[in-house]
Amino acid sequence: MKISGFPGFDAAVAGSDLLRARVADLTAQVASGQRAQTLAGLGGDAAIALDLRNERARREAFATTARRNEIFAEATQNALSGIDSAVREVLDNASRLTAGGLPGNDTNIRAVADTARASLKAIVGLLGERLAGEALFGGAGPNQAPIVSAAAIEGTGVFTKIRSEVESLAAGNGSAVLAKTKEFAQSNAEDVSPFRGFAAEAARGQQTDSRRSVPVGDGIEIPIGMFAYKNSVAVSEGQTTGSWSRDLIWGLSVIANLQPPNEATREDYGILVEGAVGALRSASNALLEDQASLGIAQSRLTKSAERNENLVSQLETQIGKIETVDLAEAISQLTSAKTQLEASYRILVTLGDLSLTRFLR
Repeated sequence: MKISGFPGFDAAVAGSDLLRARVADLTAQVASGQRAQTLAGLGGDAAIALDLRNERARREAFATTARRNEIFAEATQNALSGIDSAVREVLDNASRLTAGGLPGNDTNIRAVADTARASLKAIVGLLGERLAGEALFGGAGPNQAPIVSAAAIEGTGVFTKIRSEVESLAAGNGSAVLAKTKEFAQSNAEDVSPFRGFAAEAARGQQTDSRRSVPVGDGIEIPIGMFAYKNSVAVSEGQTTGSWSRDLIWGLSVIANLQPPNEATREDYGILVEGAVGALRSASNALLEDQASLGIAQSRLTKSAERNENLVSQLETQIGKIETVDLAEAISQLTSAKTQLEASYRILVTLGDLSLTRFLR
């Protein structure tokens, strides 16, 4: 409002308008706890606040991804532990089948064979384990099953062909039978291999496979993925196909199909059993190496999650210093501004009540 010829009144009105706007701003700040309702309202601090918000969002994403994959890694560790337990149960019993140069009695052989068959199914089931729809041992193709189901393993070419070879054991052919069973375990042929989908194609070189890795910072990734058909980091040694999972399938399939030997095949039976046990031992050692590697990755993942969460907390503090208000201070300022506004209103009332006569007096 402006009344020509009364500059004092005009100045009082302008001052009152400024105070009213100030009271409105402070009231909004007290109600919301924020300096402004939009970034633009922060003035020169807007660019800083925007940068801090973007960095907080990035760090939150890294922390969330790390925490989610901690669960994935832990599920993989549990599966590996289950596989290792199943292998050790067979190893403990199979090692006794040739103790002292004796093949053991028929009952023991059949019992160990039954245990191996059950362990093979359990291990195949664990290699196909999924979490939230993703295969734990799926490599770069986690949405597809990397291996046949536990119920289907005995119908695969690798199992049936190994069974036929074991049944063909005769005097003098023990080493040849063992070599042939290993060949089947290493095979990637569609009618032999138990691996399926992306894993089978990757094993045949038709796909480029890579480990599941977790981004935890700019250019920083932590590999936690495992494969159903090959080792992740371990180097298999001894009686091996080069892959602990294939060694397990090989050794367990041989033992699962063992038949009590006769006098003529006693030595060849020993060669076959010792070869299968050697494959299981190699598998167990390599599996533990991969498991240890995953444990190290888990530790790094946890530390990265914690680091990013701490950064998020620090960034929130910095954002708060820019965007939020000290409520006690804001309330004090609001009270003071209201008092000043009320005083300005009284002044306006007084000025508005002046007449020309009173003014001239």
